Amino acid sequence: SLSAVLISQGMNPYLTLLLSFAAGLVAGTITGLIHVKLKVRDILASIIMMTALYSVNLRIAGKANLPIYNCDNIYNNRVMDRIFAGVLAPYKNLIVIAVIVLLVKCVLDWYLKTKSGYLLKAVGDNADGAKLVGINPVATKFVSYIICSVMASIAGILFCSRIGIVTTSSGNGYEMTAVAACVLGGISLTGGVGSVIGSAIGAVIM
Repeated sequence: SLSAVLISQGMNPYLTLLLSFAAGLVAGTITGLIHVKLKVRDILASIIMMTALYSVNLRIAGKANLPIYNCDNIYNNRVMDRIFAGVLAPYKNLIVIAVIVLLVKCVLDWYLKTKSGYLLKAVGDNADGAKLVGINPVATKFVSYIICSVMASIAGILFCSRIGIVTTSSGNGYEMTAVAACVLGGISLTGGVGSVIGSAIGAVIM
């Protein structure tokens, strides 16, 4: 909703994308705090935040439906119209999404090769084993909440820009679809196994 409101007010859509990253970071931080500080189970903490964000979105948007189809967005603006003129025009949305997914993959690949990334993979593979060798699984999970929320914010602005409208229920019901796409792409529900490309392939299949 934050990005949609800013887009409707004429802000550069790519700048709103960066602001959506920040909003996702805040949401992930709060979700992590609910899990870590209040000792709420991880899946329940996510559901609590998801439910709360429905009200937050309504408050930010100011109304249940906020159309942005007449505004410049990530897919439709003067720059994109020049780049994807002619034969590429019908594939503009698909190419933009593919480029963003590729960028996300590169960033995540880089992160997973850092010390923090290796710790994250270790906790995902075996949290108890990681704890025995001195890794703090709680702090590592906190980082994972932030990453997931930022990824969700990216997906949200891509989705709303494509359909041209933001509603308080945008994305409602996609939770299990997202989980199914990840499983189809080779992600293990117990953690420690999977890849960004696999998830993207699963999403295409779905």
